[in-house]
Amino acid sequence: MDPSPVQQMCTTVDAFRDALCTNRSSAQLLEFFSTSQAPIIQHTPADCVNPLGSRLVGLNAVRSYFDIQATHWKRDHIGLRGLPQLNPETRTAVLDASVVWVWRCSGRRWTEDVNCTITLDDDMKITSFIVRTESSPETCPWMAKDVSRDPDPWAKGGSRCSNRGSIAIL
Repeated sequence: MDPSPVQQMCTTVDAFRDALCTNRSSAQLLEFFSTSQAPIIQHTPADCVNPLGSRLVGLNAVRSYFDIQATHWKRDHIGLRGLPQLNPETRTAVLDASVVWVWRCSGRRWTEDVNCTITLDDDMKITSFIVRTESSPETCPWMAKDVSRDPDPWAKGGSRCSNRGSIAIL
């Protein structure tokens, strides 16, 4: 007996989340995305005034999104906050999660609370991956800055990274 559409959706979404949790390569993550239509990817803070302006389209854009993430950060943990909401008619999964990010340069970490909407095609491949940062905008990795809470990181044997900015990361 074939799995139901809901079971197929659960399997796909769980496998994709597991791949994200284990920091799989962009090439491996790309395997989850549709090749029959140009996938859409977007990752913005909830208060972004023009989220569509941050929308990326196509497999090359998806690969670049994950390549940039892998260059600067790794995901230490992705914890679901509640059960995913699945709509088999639209093949859409909506889930709330907390992502613990780690800067590759400094090892500093922070938590981003997100709402993700994943839409799948008939082959259970991702056609749309929309991530909305629900926590403060500075926790969105595209806005986060790697800075020390210590005003002079050299004073305690720390290091200065080239990607410094204004947010204080835990």
